[in-house]
Amino acid sequence: MKNVFMWLYGPLETDTRVLRAIDAVLIKGYSLTIVTSNTSSSFSSEGKYALMDIKTGGKGLVSYFLFVLKSLFFYYKNRGQYDIIYLHDYYSTFPGWILSIVSKKDIIYDAHELLINSPDQKLSNRENFFIWFEKHLVKKAKWVIEANKERESIIKDKYQLSNTTNVMNISKYSFQGIKRTLDKEEITLVYQGAITESRNLSFFISSLTDLPHNVNLLFIGDGPSLEKYKKEVVDRGLSERVDFTGRLSNSQMMERLKRCSIGVI
Repeated sequence: MKNVFMWLYGPLETDTRVLRAIDAVLIKGYSLTIVTSNTSSSFSSEGKYALMDIKTGGKGLVSYFLFVLKSLFFYYKNRGQYDIIYLHDYYSTFPGWILSIVSKKDIIYDAHELLINSPDQKLSNRENFFIWFEKHLVKKAKWVIEANKERESIIKDKYQLSNTTNVMNISKYSFQGIKRTLDKEEITLVYQGAITESRNLSFFISSLTDLPHNVNLLFIGDGPSLEKYKKEVVDRGLSERVDFTGRLSNSQMMERLKRCSIGVI
């Protein structure tokens, strides 16, 4: 039986895509060890797989590099146990690149997001950092997984890859047969995903000033632009109309979505 080492920078209970990937590995009959960051103490793997959670503390780069260091040390100590390395999200590109050099194990890279930029787009040092490591990792990975066919086509063309596939972000939850609790007097626009200005989300905040006061905006998720957006909301006097939830578990997210009117994609 093959043993999979899975890597995630973030709490497991809030990442439905990773939970589905775990299910797929277990259905295949493989054993699994996953290293995560700051997973809730109330979350349990129910004995189905090994969960190694690392509490990093700190913020930003300090937290990230501390997690990378500890997770790589954990892998090195147990490297003989694993047959496959499964990396999640672009945060894994840096440690994944290191592992691709020091290890001969098959690597699966699940991209989650599309990092490729347009020619006229100005990128931060942070974005350039992860784009560089993704560019080099995808050429060494056995499989590269994108979140839809369009993203797969783009990354395949950009890096001349033949080792790609796609898996949609589709939840197990369904509202079919469930009465939704929509308030006709209040309209809620909702965005769920990475909170980053590369998606021009500030447009929706500024647009609220041109919309009726019964229109509100809900952001579900976390990302590099979260604090910037919070400040912008305060500066524009929109604190009563914009809500940032941060990361939510899948059940919490679906409960909030049930009360929303319009989704922003």
